[in-house]
Amino acid sequence: MRFTLARVIAPLALVAALALPAAAQTTVNDTSLQRVPADAAFYSSSLRLGEQIDLLVNSKAFAKLKSLPAVHLAFEHLFKEMHKPGEPGDQIFHFLHQPENKDLRDLIHELWRDEVFFYGGSDTGRFLQLMMEVNQSMQFGPLMALTQGKSPQSAQASAAIAALKNSKNLTMPNFVLGFRTKKGDAAKGQLKRLEDLVRKHIDQDEHLKGRCKPFNESGATGFRVDFDGSVVPWEQIPVEGMDDNKEEFKELVEKLKKVTLTAVFAVKGDYLLISIGKDASGVAQFGEKGASLATRPEMAPLMKKADARIVSIAYGSLKLSELLATKPEDIIALGPMSREGLKKTPISEKLQDKIATDVEALLKDIAAVLPKPHASMSFSFMTGTGVEGFSYSYDNNPGPKLPLTIVGNRGESPLVIVAERGTDATPNYKKLVQWIKRFYVHADAVTTELAGEAQAEQFRAGIQQVLPYLKRFDELTGDMLLPALADGQSALVLDAKWKSKQWFPELDQKGQSLPMLEVGIAFSVSDADKLVNAFKGYRALVNDIFGQARNFGAPIPDEGWPEPKTKKAGPATLYYWPVPPMGQDEQILPNIGVSEKLLTFSLSASHAERMHRSAPQTQAIEKLAGGKLVSAVAMVNFEGLVAAARPWVEALGVPALQEVADENAPPGLRKADIPAQIAAAFDILSILKRSVAVTYREGNATVTHFEMVIKDLP
Repeated sequence: MRFTLARVIAPLALVAALALPAAAQTTVNDTSLQRVPADAAFYSSSLRLGEQIDLLVNSKAFAKLKSLPAVHLAFEHLFKEMHKPGEPGDQIFHFLHQPENKDLRDLIHELWRDEVFFYGGSDTGRFLQLMMEVNQSMQFGPLMALTQGKSPQSAQASAAIAALKNSKNLTMPNFVLGFRTKKGDAAKGQLKRLEDLVRKHIDQDEHLKGRCKPFNESGATGFRVDFDGSVVPWEQIPVEGMDDNKEEFKELVEKLKKVTLTAVFAVKGDYLLISIGKDASGVAQFGEKGASLATRPEMAPLMKKADARIVSIAYGSLKLSELLATKPEDIIALGPMSREGLKKTPISEKLQDKIATDVEALLKDIAAVLPKPHASMSFSFMTGTGVEGFSYSYDNNPGPKLPLTIVGNRGESPLVIVAERGTDATPNYKKLVQWIKRFYVHADAVTTELAGEAQAEQFRAGIQQVLPYLKRFDELTGDMLLPALADGQSALVLDAKWKSKQWFPELDQKGQSLPMLEVGIAFSVSDADKLVNAFKGYRALVNDIFGQARNFGAPIPDEGWPEPKTKKAGPATLYYWPVPPMGQDEQILPNIGVSEKLLTFSLSASHAERMHRSAPQTQAIEKLAGGKLVSAVAMVNFEGLVAAARPWVEALGVPALQEVADENAPPGLRKADIPAQIAAAFDILSILKRSVAVTYREGNATVTHFEMVIKDLP
């Protein structure tokens, strides 16, 4: 499934969701977003980190966590390890706590609290594209060498050198890391100290002397360090084994000597900026007149929420996506390579041309379905109940034309459901089959040319033994199974509603009735009769293959693949093969469930029945979808997952820990103390309630609207 749980969880700041009063903070209208140039290749910003940490530290959950003896002991041990004499942690601690470093210590504490951002200049994409070209050249160079009878190692070096030497983009892009600060004067003072330290160090080297200079441009104050390729000891780079590339390498070195690299450390307005790139323009352009990133159309949804308690923003430009994406011409370019490779084979020119022509046509088909490059933007913000956010992919893909009905086949309050609407796979499958047939013809022709007609006849005879079975498989798949599933909806459903006192004979559950994870997979059905007949056809096909194998002496039982047993489960018919009794709970019954509109695979009849019974749309989905046609949904019940795991840990984990507990351990960590600490840990985890995300189309964008609900302990 393209829609993964990471898309639900990744953008969410856990600590930001604890519902405490909001601190006074600047809005998006007064952040780096308004100062970064509009042509930035990418941008990422974290805001209100200090507020989020304060919320965490002042929460009841954190207070309970700190009170746990195990946690207290762990922090005490960590503190001792960090402060061992001579260790880096101890050295840093003592350095920062020297009286003359008080301003530095206060500045470091303050820098990350309000806003931290990072962005790349407009030429970032071309530089990254060059790095990709070099990598691809090194990958395909040896392959081209083999087709030309050359040394793969020499070809790899030559390809990399050529890619760099011929590039017009051999310049470093500008990257800027920024911190919002209210201590501008203190920041300037600390930068002056750093400047003196850097100058003293690099001036000891004659090649670097004088390269550290004060920086006072465009309202920024600080220092810069300038480098270029001439400071690199190129003469020390070994060139043995590069006989074929020495001259090209010399030309490349002359070009690299002109490449510049500048590092700038400066305070500009309310920001401490650190820039590295081809020049100082990253700092100079920050906050200057001209269009800012906030004015881009991709940012319009964010600006509508400008007064929200924004905690994260991310952006990737269309230009960057275009430069880094695999292009149709990249795929099509492999065609000439294959044609050159075929010329080195002993097959006839006529056959070479036929195979190469089909390879080129196949590559064009692959190139036609490559995803299109697009800009993207996402942001999240704190609410009274947690964190909410949006992710926008400006991909211009068509939205769903039908509702995502399969999300209703989830059972009642499952632990996890991830569902999406795809497309009918039948056309792509049939196109794949056509290509397999075309290349089979080429394989037959190659065998005839290289091995002779007699060997080719043997090859054909062997294929003829298999061909009828392949044809039946193709008909069952392309004409029955895939058309039966043409609606294209799928879902993963996890639950834990079944319980047992003895799941498996080897498992001692201490007499406890414990839940087990229920795994279910569901697909929407367009034609139930065609689906059932396809499964029957597969069984008959397998048994015919078994029969043929028995004729050749294979030890396969006469009954082959037995007919499944059936039972009703609500609106579904379950097809199953009884699991041999080995002491496991009888609830364990892997099955295939088929109803008029749904196909399921599950581990129990009860789970299958729940999935086949429709449930009303949840309020959380309706709220996030806002009446739009949804193409994907993901819901995670964290509280339920914790509740399902808790009895296992308390029944089996706690006794195991008590067995190895040291009675001489500190108070709170002894055998009798373990159950209470485990219970407290689960109470803390229970503050995570649920996360929900839905995907839909809005204008020219695919939008994912997500929410995580967290509630502090009472």
